[in-house]
Amino acid sequence: MGIEEIDVFKFFGKVFVVFYSFGYRDRTTKEIKAKITEFETKLSAIEVQKKSAEHLADFFKSFPEAIPSEPLINYLNNLANQNRIEIISIFPAKKTSKTLYELTTLQMQLAAHAYADLSLFIYDIENSPYAVRIENFSSNAASLAAAVRPRAPGEIPVREEPQIRATLRVGMVELIK
Repeated sequence: MGIEEIDVFKFFGKVFVVFYSFGYRDRTTKEIKAKITEFETKLSAIEVQKKSAEHLADFFKSFPEAIPSEPLINYLNNLANQNRIEIISIFPAKKTSKTLYELTTLQMQLAAHAYADLSLFIYDIENSPYAVRIENFSSNAASLAAAVRPRAPGEIPVREEPQIRATLRVGMVELIK
């Protein structure tokens, strides 16, 4: 073996090492680029999660306050008095638990002299500072049984203004945090 053969072997050896080294670097570069892409995706997911947590916190802050059933009844009674509504009866509050919230409902039988009073009462409930809403509503305009009766014997019966009867189911939502 001559010097030329050794130089050729050295030359091809160096070429092999250079190509191998570039190939290794190319594989390493691709792996690093893949890791960078993976980390960018994870970083993006973390940022979305942080924004979602901020939005959820803002939602909880802006959600109307819940009120226990006893003060709720007192609150509704005050609203009824302000709007000239007579509460005939209130059925007990019923609590239903869901995954993200609890719903407390109570049913009321009401009487009013005008639909305007009733609609103002409903408006006040729906726009209250509490997490209260109307779940169900039904009404009818009917005279009371005592609406047509003579005032004195022999007097002509006087018709009183018919009363509006309504059934209202009110729900109060409380978020489970």
